[in-house]
Amino acid sequence: MGAALALLTAMVSTPNASAQSVIYTDQSAYNAAASGLTTTQAALRDPVLTEAYPYYEYISSGSLTVGSITYSAQYPMYLSHDNEYGFYADELTSDLLAPPNPNTTFTISLPGGYNGISFFGYSTLGSVDISVNGGAATDVAVSHTSTPTFLGITDSSPITSLTFSANNAEFTMIIPDTWNPTPTPEPSTMALAGLGGLSLFLYRRRK
Repeated sequence: MGAALALLTAMVSTPNASAQSVIYTDQSAYNAAASGLTTTQAALRDPVLTEAYPYYEYISSGSLTVGSITYSAQYPMYLSHDNEYGFYADELTSDLLAPPNPNTTFTISLPGGYNGISFFGYSTLGSVDISVNGGAATDVAVSHTSTPTFLGITDSSPITSLTFSANNAEFTMIIPDTWNPTPTPEPSTMALAGLGGLSLFLYRRRK
């Protein structure tokens, strides 16, 4: 019973015009729900920028496309790379210089084919309204401190757009550098590497 209640508090269901979407703030719950689905992770690293730390880019058009994902906002955005959150991460902030505007929105557009997308985020207000594929918006509590909130979204239909409204506040999307960890070598590969090291050790001892 306790586990079921914990799961319910970690996700928010919102009706969608064509399907059922679920928003998770617990990464483990999202990973379990997304198992078997076609998913993608948000990506902010602009290939034009250097890998030097820190870097900043002012996006005056309010639109940024990285890979197959497009991010757009009503006002200009800032893309930066720093360790403000205790880990190195890319962050994309909307409405950074604009005056408060209740109609300010931040949208992610995907090419289709994905039933799940995940990222981290925070709002200076502490909440954000999220709409999936143009469906009804759901108010989700998110961090307004230096510890961003995990956000994972699944839908039984392909996700083609996510729209965020921060209600007179800034919304920042955060993608840690460690978001795509280096794959662990297969056991067979590790065994071969171990044998190679052992052979070299024995060879040196014989000499």
